[in-house]
Amino acid sequence: MKQSIALAAAFTCGIAVLAIQRVGANVLELQPSQPIPSSCNVTPVYGSDTGPALPWVDAEPRGVSGITMTFARAAARGHYTPLSTRDEVILRAPSSSVSIRGKLEGSDARSLALVRTQLYQTINFPQPGCWDLQLEAGGRTGYLRLWIRPAP
Repeated sequence: MKQSIALAAAFTCGIAVLAIQRVGANVLELQPSQPIPSSCNVTPVYGSDTGPALPWVDAEPRGVSGITMTFARAAARGHYTPLSTRDEVILRAPSSSVSIRGKLEGSDARSLALVRTQLYQTINFPQPGCWDLQLEAGGRTGYLRLWIRPAP
């Protein structure tokens, strides 16, 4: 049974402040751990309410694309850390071959390098900001919008 609680948003100085939203048993829509500009309407990031776990995001259309990106940094207390320009992720897709095209808000689309290790992949974002991603794998296409922070 899918459970939903209304999402509350407040805007302060152009920054969206979102409340945690329960979307199902043991699944929460997480808040970012740092402000994200309200102009960057990111794809929802989910996590478990049963303790620290790796947050994930489902490519849109959700449930159709079959593509999920899991962040390699654990969520804490209902919050996730937005990806940086060099963070590792785990991609689950209908095929092991995944191509990613990205478009930084206000620029042209480009292919993004995906560096693979045994378990993780690193997506090399050339610069921080609001990114629209198109992921293709196994004949399916999914879309994500992510806020990318500078690498520490």
